Amino acid sequence: MSSKTHMKYNFASLIAMLVISTSTMAQKGPSITKLPSRADYMTLNPSKEYAFTTNAMSNSGKCEVYSTTDGELLYKKDCKRRDHFCSTNDCLIQYSTSNDSISVFDIRTGNIRWSANNLKYITTFQECLICKSSNANELYGYSTATGEQLWKIEAENDEELDIIRRNEPIVYGRNLYKINLKDNTVKTFKRDKNSSHYGKFTLAKTSGTHHYIADKKNVYCLDTNLNLVWSSPSPKGGKYDYTELSVNGETVVSLRHATSFVFASAYNASNGQNVF
Repeated sequence: MSSKTHMKYNFASLIAMLVISTSTMAQKGPSITKLPSRADYMTLNPSKEYAFTTNAMSNSGKCEVYSTTDGELLYKKDCKRRDHFCSTNDCLIQYSTSNDSISVFDIRTGNIRWSANNLKYITTFQECLICKSSNANELYGYSTATGEQLWKIEAENDEELDIIRRNEPIVYGRNLYKINLKDNTVKTFKRDKNSSHYGKFTLAKTSGTHHYIADKKNVYCLDTNLNLVWSSPSPKGGKYDYTELSVNGETVVSLRHATSFVFASAYNASNGQNVF
C-alpha cells in the first residue's frame, strides 16, 4: 500500500510523535497498547488527530482509523489488494487502481460523504481532490468535503500524471497544468499534437520565478504563469532515452540518458543559450 500525499512513518517514530504531541498539550498520552502491533502501512492525517493503518496483502484487507488522543479504534473499512488510502484534515479517501473508483469518508465517523466511478486518483491538495477521467481526456478538481466539481479541463494525451507541490499544485505529464485553488482556475502549457512522441515532461526544481522542464527533444523555461520564456534543443540521443534536469545557480544542466550513453549539456538559466 502507498500514499501519494502523506509521508510514511514506521511504528516507533509514529508512536513517539503521538507521545510528544499529547505531552505538549498537557494531555494524557495515547493508549499505545490499543494501536496495532503491525500493519502494512501506517500514517497520520495532516492535522495529526487521526492515524490510519492498512493491511491489504489479499482481497480481504482492512483499513483501521484511530484517534491519536487516546489510541481508540474508531472504525474499520474493507479494502482489496489494489485499494489505497490517503487523507485530508477532515476526510479519509479510498481509491482503487483496479476499477478507477473513489470513495470519500468523514474521517471522524467513517460515514460516506461521496463516491464516484471512472476516475483515476492523482492527488489531494488542501481540500481539492485532483483526478483524471477513465473514459475521456479530462482532468477534474473536486471538493473533498462535498464532491462538488470545482473545475474541469482537457488533458489530451496525458495518461500518466504526476504532481509537484509549491504554493499551488502543478500537474504534469505530456502537458502542464497549474491549479489556482483560490479561484479554481487552471493554466496550461501544452505542446502541439505532433510532439506527443517527445515523451513525458521532466521537471527540475523551480528557481522561485521560473520552472525548467524537458522532454526528449527540448529544454524549456517557463515563468510562474506557465508562459514560455525560452526553449533550446537537447542533444541527439538514443532511441529509449529520458532527461534529467538540475538547476545550479545560473546554469540548467541536462543529462539525457540513451540506451548505452549519457549526453550532458548545459544552458544559461536566463536566456537558454547553450553553455556546453
